[in-house]
Amino acid sequence: MKILYWKNIEKAYRKRHKTRVSKKIQEIRDFFNKPTALSIGAFDGPHLGHERLFDTVLAEKKDGSLAGLVSFIQSPKMRSKKNFQGEISSLRLRTSFFEEKNFDFIILIDFSPKFSRMEGKLFLSILFFVSKTKFLAIGPDFRCGFQGRTGLKEIASLVKEKGIHLEVLDEFLVSGLGARSTKIREAVYVGDFKTAKILLGRAYIVDLVSATKGKKIGLKKNVWQISAGKIRQVLPPEGSYRVKAHFADGSFLFASCIREAHFLRLELHEDNTENVVAISFGYR
Repeated sequence: MKILYWKNIEKAYRKRHKTRVSKKIQEIRDFFNKPTALSIGAFDGPHLGHERLFDTVLAEKKDGSLAGLVSFIQSPKMRSKKNFQGEISSLRLRTSFFEEKNFDFIILIDFSPKFSRMEGKLFLSILFFVSKTKFLAIGPDFRCGFQGRTGLKEIASLVKEKGIHLEVLDEFLVSGLGARSTKIREAVYVGDFKTAKILLGRAYIVDLVSATKGKKIGLKKNVWQISAGKIRQVLPPEGSYRVKAHFADGSFLFASCIREAHFLRLELHEDNTENVVAISFGYR
């Protein structure tokens, strides 16, 4: 899966009439050598509702299209909401998930103050032009652009003008619950891992590689203490939890995790914490 960045997509658009361009811009031109099918969103989780969007986009590969996503380096809510509890997944976990789903590419956006002021029509026009978009799948509440002013009505008009097929999927219900990132975040925040798992379709996992940047803060050989402030993901309430400790080779061990006010303390029952890359919650 190719990882692209919005700043370079913008540059490619600005240079669209130039024949001589930088190597990076030429690589973008060469990569988008066929029509693409896209979905756009934060995709925090990702949850089962997102997976319906993903399957809709990936189905277009049978016609020879490139299948891709447009998302963010970190959730825009990290900047805009003081009471935001944290992301559901790290960028490392999300990109790994997208690659396993067999997407051809992802375009990552740094939600900077400059980007936040961009009008939705301009954002979409740049994206559609550079990526040769022919198919777009979005959720029912999707909005984009400055202050979210560009909604389904404006998007439908734009894609019609550009000859792009638009699919707007209804909200996905799981056990009577709407699959939404907000509900998952709230469930984890109060320690309701059962609800989180229902909506995610898997156990809730916290990425320790992204949290510690590869640095182990050890108390003992079988104890790993991580500053909660280094973790961008939402964490459960203070308490003791049984977790799975996941290793870089794909194996795991059950372990104890103590959630304190300012730390997570992971206690394994053997001296093997060096390669722990993540922990998942919701076990008894």
